[in-house]
Amino acid sequence: MLSKPFISVVLLCVVCLPSTATAEREQAEMPEFVSRHLMATMRNHLEALEDISRLLSERRYDKAADLVEQHLGMSSIEMHYEKHVGKYMPSGMRSLATEMHGEATRFAVSARNAEKAGGSDEMFAALADVMGRCVACHSAYRAQ
Repeated sequence: MLSKPFISVVLLCVVCLPSTATAEREQAEMPEFVSRHLMATMRNHLEALEDISRLLSERRYDKAADLVEQHLGMSSIEMHYEKHVGKYMPSGMRSLATEMHGEATRFAVSARNAEKAGGSDEMFAALADVMGRCVACHSAYRAQ
């Protein structure tokens, strides 16, 4: 099983990309109020990932599945993007965001399966896929 320090380092990598990457990333042009909303949403995603990691370390897989679906899964996409931020995102950024939400729902399913099986490597691979979409988006785009 992945250790808490390892998961923490991975989460930090998602947020703390090298400053040299900034010039290479596409600026996502959007009104300031939308940018602020997007930043708050991404902080919410990180807080959820922290809580999910803690729940996984406690082997509370069903609770982690509930939390990921509520904050990151496809059922949360309308709340986050469709009516507010999504219309301002470049199409590639919007695609990565949608993929991340889909990966989060797949993680929730694998976490529920792990609850029944007592753990699962598939579940951790699915979580890595979620964070991989975060890394891909943060590597390609930046908000104001």
